[in-house]
Amino acid sequence: MSDSKSQSVPLKSKTPKGPSNLEFQIDLWALLSPPDELPESQQKVIILVSIAAFLVIIPSTIYHHSRGQTLLTVLDAAFLLVIGGLLYQYFRKKNLLLPPAIFTLMISTISLSNIYIQGVPSSYWLFPLILGHAIVVNRSISIPYNLFMITTSGLLLYSSTKIFSVAFEFVGAALVLMGISYGMLTILLNLQHRLVMQSKSDSLTGLKNRRYMSEQIAKAMSDFSDNPKTVYGVVMLDVDLFKSINDEYGHSQGDDVLIGIASILSKTEELGNIEAMRIGGEEFLLLAKDFQLYALENLAETVRVDVEKLTLLPDNTVTISAGVAMLERDHDESEWLKLADICLYEAKRSGRNKVVSSHEIDETLLATALNENHHHRRKSRS
Repeated sequence: MSDSKSQSVPLKSKTPKGPSNLEFQIDLWALLSPPDELPESQQKVIILVSIAAFLVIIPSTIYHHSRGQTLLTVLDAAFLLVIGGLLYQYFRKKNLLLPPAIFTLMISTISLSNIYIQGVPSSYWLFPLILGHAIVVNRSISIPYNLFMITTSGLLLYSSTKIFSVAFEFVGAALVLMGISYGMLTILLNLQHRLVMQSKSDSLTGLKNRRYMSEQIAKAMSDFSDNPKTVYGVVMLDVDLFKSINDEYGHSQGDDVLIGIASILSKTEELGNIEAMRIGGEEFLLLAKDFQLYALENLAETVRVDVEKLTLLPDNTVTISAGVAMLERDHDESEWLKLADICLYEAKRSGRNKVVSSHEIDETLLATALNENHHHRRKSRS
């Protein structure tokens, strides 16, 4: 890690990341995986769709049998057996072994066979199939699938009716429905993305909030557990004498102080592999990946100096204190953050407006501090 990691850089405009898929959507790997390996939300979608399909196929099987349509009867019966087995396993709380791809293949075969044998009346079932796949399956898979089903169904309709307008009208209506489905899905995805971002952002400073911090810390712990050579560290920062600022200058001025400090912290994200967060009141956190201890200490010191240079109060200087702690192999999430908190407390105790990292604290003092009441340390800050 070079020292350049610790230098401030000009603030640049950031392009927000686009929305991701809805959490219950199924991708290619999920389609090929046993349901037990999927997230619970996706398992529930598969079960609900299976129940609906099972209830619809029962009368369809009876009808096809009564009409002497052997092929359709056999296909329906096979589908009922497979889906019935899946539902039995689910409600008996046994392992679910049927990949969603098998379900998709079977229902697609049944739909196309119905269209080939019965023509126009059976083509209507393709519409909910298109809509269902647009919503449930990742669009990188569902778009080619839906286009294939529409094209094949159109050809089968033309083959059975010999009337071009029938096939053309069906294909046109199916394509319009497909367009509407993905348009509405895009709106839902954008709305979901905005709601997620709002739930993880601090409304005052624009930084990520404590909820987001908890998620990122958990991810860092998991990544570190899988890859012990990965380097993670945190810088916990706190505004010195913030209560006095609010008392003397008012809460509006206090908010301006927090916004000004947040603007400095947001610059650090442009260095890469850094997340800046406001985790409560006048307290902030930097989560850094691939920064060695000395680089993270230099970064914290740069932030401290940059904040001190800001003109945030008309006749006074605003300062911050910071604690730096690296993630070690024997740390759990709580111990890691407590260590940073202890370092911050020591920076406050020893005069404020400084950076203290865990290697600077005497081991005896550190052990004592770890056993202190956390609330007492918080109350001692001012």
